[in-house]
Amino acid sequence: MAWFRKRLLPGSARLLVVVALLLLVAWTVGQILTDQHHITQYLWWIPTPVVLALAWPLVVLSWILERLSTRLGGYQLRPILSFALLGITLWFLFGVGHLHRSLFPAGKGSLRVAYWNLAVDDQAEGAGDVILDLDPDIAVVANPRWDQTRGPLFEALRTLGPPPPEAETDAQGAPSDPIEPDPDATEADLPDPTEPTAMHFLFSSEIALATRGSITRWGSATFAAGGVDDHEHRGVVLFAEIEGLSAQILTVWVVDLPSAPALWRMETMRLARSAVASWNGPTFAPSPEGRWIAQPEAGVFPNADLIVGDFNTPRGSASLEELVGSRTNVGTVAGRGFGYTWPRRRSILAIDHCFADESLKPVSARTLDPGMGRHRLLLVDLKQR
Repeated sequence: MAWFRKRLLPGSARLLVVVALLLLVAWTVGQILTDQHHITQYLWWIPTPVVLALAWPLVVLSWILERLSTRLGGYQLRPILSFALLGITLWFLFGVGHLHRSLFPAGKGSLRVAYWNLAVDDQAEGAGDVILDLDPDIAVVANPRWDQTRGPLFEALRTLGPPPPEAETDAQGAPSDPIEPDPDATEADLPDPTEPTAMHFLFSSEIALATRGSITRWGSATFAAGGVDDHEHRGVVLFAEIEGLSAQILTVWVVDLPSAPALWRMETMRLARSAVASWNGPTFAPSPEGRWIAQPEAGVFPNADLIVGDFNTPRGSASLEELVGSRTNVGTVAGRGFGYTWPRRRSILAIDHCFADESLKPVSARTLDPGMGRHRLLLVDLKQR
């Protein structure tokens, strides 16, 4: 028993402190270098809540073992680690979780965006209702399930557009005859048969976008990372030009980037940027019959006012700047809560983001558990500057 308290317990106490120290050192290196290097991106991916959940018990258990022993073990490192962990915990709660913002009501924005990487493994019934209940101006659903739930989801998204005009009625409330011509009508009053039909929904590259505004033009750039063309290595950047939501046409990018863990995210972002820079079409615009038709002149990939999507890399990554430039991460400046989106049930990483340029002021950003799929839903409110 004397050997146990004199040798084993102090040695175990020191070992626990050393393990906690190594964990914090690895986490700190990741926080400083993020994914500037391929090897450091894996340290950067160590989730802060996991580090805290492991390091605190190690330090506390080390203290308990020392109290039970007859010799000191780890007494020099333990206070330093305790203060470091306390500082990290406070930063985590207020710098990442923004708990102080919950004390004040969120401002009201003029533009609401809902993004959801559905990526569902099982059922997806009611996914459309989840989106509509949030009353967004722009809704994006990525990777909807290939089954009988896809049709109802798309039909729900299409209802975001303006409702069809109500039929005219007479004085008694009966429907008027729509065939009777107006004797006072002139040629200028007749609809232009060449005028494009307003379109409020598109689906391409497993990305569904719906809006209360009108989509005037869209296109997409795709690429494959690591020389492999499968769902883990394939990426897409889609743009849509939308009018009717602001004084000027709003250009939105939707991204869905490769998820393969072996890929260096810095290189992936550069591939995405290169795909956008070298893009040469086609673009699609609405026809008078209400169909998307390819345009002969593509032009250049337009600059984005808003970028939203699954970047498959955490908030704060150095690699993100390669694609989004100096745009503001809405979750950083206006987030409420930790902003973690993956995995849905026990979220520990924020990999779905929204970036806005200087024309849009972030008002609030939060994530919601939609009750299905692999990702939490990202809901953002903004307003025009």
